[in-house]
Amino acid sequence: MRRLQTQFFVSYAIFGCIGPLLPVYLMEVKGFTETELGYNQALTSIATVLSPILITLLADMKIDPRRILGASFLISALAFYLISISAGVIPSLIFYTLHSLAFMPTVALQDGYYFSLAKRSDDVRATRYHRIRVWGTIGFIVPSVVLYFLLEPDPNLISKVVLYFLLDRDPPLTMVLWCAIAFGVLSALHAQLLPKLPTNLDGEGAGFEVKRRLPSAEAFAALLSPKGRYFLICMGLAYAASTAYHTFFPVYLRSMVGVEASVIGLIINVGVFLEIFYILALGRLRKRFGMRAIMIAGLSAMVVRLALLATFPSVFTAVATQLLHGLEICAVFVLPVMYLNQLASDRFRNSIQGVYTMVVIGGSRIVSGVIGGRIAEVDLRLLFACGAGLAAIAVILLALFFRPEDDYGDAQAERTV
Repeated sequence: MRRLQTQFFVSYAIFGCIGPLLPVYLMEVKGFTETELGYNQALTSIATVLSPILITLLADMKIDPRRILGASFLISALAFYLISISAGVIPSLIFYTLHSLAFMPTVALQDGYYFSLAKRSDDVRATRYHRIRVWGTIGFIVPSVVLYFLLEPDPNLISKVVLYFLLDRDPPLTMVLWCAIAFGVLSALHAQLLPKLPTNLDGEGAGFEVKRRLPSAEAFAALLSPKGRYFLICMGLAYAASTAYHTFFPVYLRSMVGVEASVIGLIINVGVFLEIFYILALGRLRKRFGMRAIMIAGLSAMVVRLALLATFPSVFTAVATQLLHGLEICAVFVLPVMYLNQLASDRFRNSIQGVYTMVVIGGSRIVSGVIGGRIAEVDLRLLFACGAGLAAIAVILLALFFRPEDDYGDAQAERTV
């Protein structure tokens, strides 16, 4: 299990490099406007629609997922390098789309890999998903701490040496990309050390039978079933709101609140640090309250956070609302992965993660990127208010229509999660 925990750590560190500061880098170094930043999100989300279903299908067809992960992380690292040497908005849009084509499927593929391995390994099954996923949260934090020292206006001696040899005269914010490149290469190498999935599968759907439907088709059917359709709608709305927040919150901190670029990651990671404890407690919370109650609470936290940011813009609000971050992450990014695994069989355990990424994450991010960028250029506060409205609708729909069968009491769900 340590290999899988390390893989989540190094791969989610890539998010930690680009999440807090890439929007600021694109605006201050590459000259993006808010609308162009939204278009960038939309273009990369098109890549999210196209690639995850193909790559997770390859995994379900017994192509070694370790090789797929390695190639994806290397292409992603190459894309970051090309962005760092490119000039202007259009080349940056093209190369960041390349990054998304390669990188976004790795999240779904790693999730599917865990659940596939858990079905066949007592050691892996004993460590539930949230205790693996928490290492991704820890990995997210590390780059922001490193980048804080590298981006300080008066860096220490070590930072000066690094900046001199790696960046020469490039803008200091380019360190965001170099950090992502380093973790991308490390993720590609470490993926090759993961245990190999057994080729002889036990139980339902063992092997790949040509006469049956493709795994992706079965995954679509499961998601559109009565157990999945309302869940898809709710999460589509939640992801649209989440995309608006994660894309423009760094811009909000920089332009509206006026914090230094080096501090943005630290503010964001107040919430990410607390997220560790939410995720570690998720098993007990789910056992006591059930999946549905936690998801409603998490999306309600999103409503409150976005509404406060829209109404009371300040550093205090930005930091205080990070207290709600962990509960929101559990509802939007962790519990849905577990619920998808309940809808899946062995034949499409990878593919259902890819199809969900394509339909819900990719689709909602395209809409949110195009429309959200235009709203942000008018008023960032209005954008967050609209996000709060979408999240509120998702809360209502979850309360009315979402009825997960297990709520942690089902024995089968306990074994798979």
